[in-house]
Amino acid sequence: MWFPALAALVVGALAPVFHADAWGVPLKLLSWRMTLRATLVAGVTTFLAASIALVALPPREAAFVGLLVGGSLTLLAARRMRHERGTLLLAYRVRQPPSRDDATKAMRERFERLAKELDARTYTRLCSIAVLPMSAVGAWDESLAILEGIELEELEGDERARHAQALATCLTERGDLEGAASVLEKIDRPASDAIERWLVALEALLFAIQGASDKALELARQHDDGDGALGASYAIVRAHACACDGRDAEALKALERAREIAGHDALFRAVRPVGPATDLARELLTEVGYGERIAPSED
Repeated sequence: MWFPALAALVVGALAPVFHADAWGVPLKLLSWRMTLRATLVAGVTTFLAASIALVALPPREAAFVGLLVGGSLTLLAARRMRHERGTLLLAYRVRQPPSRDDATKAMRERFERLAKELDARTYTRLCSIAVLPMSAVGAWDESLAILEGIELEELEGDERARHAQALATCLTERGDLEGAASVLEKIDRPASDAIERWLVALEALLFAIQGASDKALELARQHDDGDGALGASYAIVRAHACACDGRDAEALKALERAREIAGHDALFRAVRPVGPATDLARELLTEVGYGERIAPSED
């Protein structure tokens, strides 16, 4: 049984490499659990195939059969939904501080390749997996680079509207308000209800940041969903609009409401992009010890 065992050892050792290569991710970003599982499954499969082949073949030939069967099945398993699995792995790693920088870099490089390999719909679907966790940790430049890997004109319907919403959000976070407004003008309105609600919230934010407080507050009155992420977004809209009109007490109350709904991270959405309530949000963050997280570039 030495030859089947050796074949199992070889395939098992190579299995994590097969998976990392097929998924398009650095090997070091695979977790120990994923590495161990890939190794065990590939090794056991190879050993069983070689052991069965021993019934009719000499040990060396049986081991070769095991290598062929185990290696082939491992490669097939690694390639199954490889784009989705690789993107999900990197999206998870982006949220982990120790691996964040490596994962963010790998994600950007990954989508540079995928933009040349995939059709527009598949690329856009993967974008939605990648951009949400990256934007959650403030990787706006990388998120924007990924989203700009596809032209809006190549998409239709809800896919186009959803992609435009994500693209406009990234542009807004980087302070390119004209660019964000231009993107929103390229899609048919209204979009489906789930997307339209966020598009309106983004429009309200753009109005508030640019000083059109009346328009921003009107949209907030009409569409505020109360609790939840949208509620926090409209609280920030009201904060900017009130601060623009010189009503700092009401702006602070709105910021406190945003923090109540979504925690301290909600205040960072009032810091960047820069708007009338930015200084008030900075003060609140500094009071609770989050001032060091405000990058100088956001001034």
